[in-house]
Amino acid sequence: MGLPMIKGISFFIFIFTLPIMSSELTPERELVSGTQFVMDSKILNEKRTVSISMPASYNSQMYTKTNYSVLYILDGEWNFELANTVVKSLSVGDVHAIPEMIVVGIHNTERDRDMTPSHSLIDFSGKENAMYEESGGAESFTQFIAEELQPLINKNYRTNGFDVLVGHSLAGLYTLNSWAMYPDVFDAQIAIDPSIWWDDEVVIKRTRDYLSKNKTPRHLIVTTAKPEVILTYPAAHDVLSQAKSFDDLFKDNRFVAYKRMHFEDESHASVVLLSLYQSLKYLFRGHQINLAAQYDTPESIEPQFNKLSERLGTIFKPRESFLDARGCELLKLNKKQSALTALTLFRLNTIYFPQSFHAWHSLGEGYLANNMLSKAKNAFEKSLELNSEWSYAKSRLLELSELLSSPKKAN
Repeated sequence: MGLPMIKGISFFIFIFTLPIMSSELTPERELVSGTQFVMDSKILNEKRTVSISMPASYNSQMYTKTNYSVLYILDGEWNFELANTVVKSLSVGDVHAIPEMIVVGIHNTERDRDMTPSHSLIDFSGKENAMYEESGGAESFTQFIAEELQPLINKNYRTNGFDVLVGHSLAGLYTLNSWAMYPDVFDAQIAIDPSIWWDDEVVIKRTRDYLSKNKTPRHLIVTTAKPEVILTYPAAHDVLSQAKSFDDLFKDNRFVAYKRMHFEDESHASVVLLSLYQSLKYLFRGHQINLAAQYDTPESIEPQFNKLSERLGTIFKPRESFLDARGCELLKLNKKQSALTALTLFRLNTIYFPQSFHAWHSLGEGYLANNMLSKAKNAFEKSLELNSEWSYAKSRLLELSELLSSPKKAN
């Protein structure tokens, strides 16, 4: 029997012999996204599980040990990995859209108790529900965060005092309530498709009351998804329409940095990813250094970060390794203007990180590339002063000693 033919094309059957694979895989290295610990809460009288992840640069031996903002994510057992991934994807490498952050996931024990700001038995269908018998525990939960968890994190890790809270759904309700009722606990809140319906929209009443009495700038981002009206989630509890009522509270309040984002193509369940991504970018807008600033106008970087720091009320700096990498990249071009731009970046790093031996060494390299030998010598000496074991600075100083002793030495 011949081969099957279709319009004159023959089909051949090839048999490939695959290499025999071992039944066991040998791991090269383990990928670890964070650690988890259990703490005893005297306030809640129970054990609480907390997940935590450090920024990639946290244990760097090359660059300055800095302090970090903290992102607290509720429903940690579901959302910690997602939040950690989003933060890292926005803060590492060339992206630099937000600062590197410590991510803390708070796991649940009694979610309906902790996330609700008042006692109510009425669920989203408008009927009584026994699952809410213990509701109204938000105040105690906030006390646990403020008096036990945050002090523990701040004591054991390098934090800068700028804390962001993120919550979704019922945890989004808690997030809104914490913004209005406990203004000193967090610096910014992101409420994702929050359950504003709770207890006859009590969170709207509390927010209105807060705004009537307070003029301190506060940062709040609320996101919503496409409304899902079903039998057990009636139109009366449409988060989108309730969020619009929430928006009205902020129309004439210039003291609040309020932003609402709507994601029409997302459901209540799927909206978390985009909400985290877009909200963090918006909150830290002005952190990303555009290409023009990196390669042409590096003198604009310092004013840019001054403006960001003023808006958020905390000092934020460009990542040292980011500026250093850009400067080194420019030096490799072997062009006069590029060398001058690199020098500006290196100088900026010594302003932001004056105790960094690496920043001073790179500044020395920048001076060398621009034939400023005396200034290069001073920079390498400063680097060696900060790290007496830094062999590269020692080598450069020996080279410079010979160059500077030459009658044709440069200034």
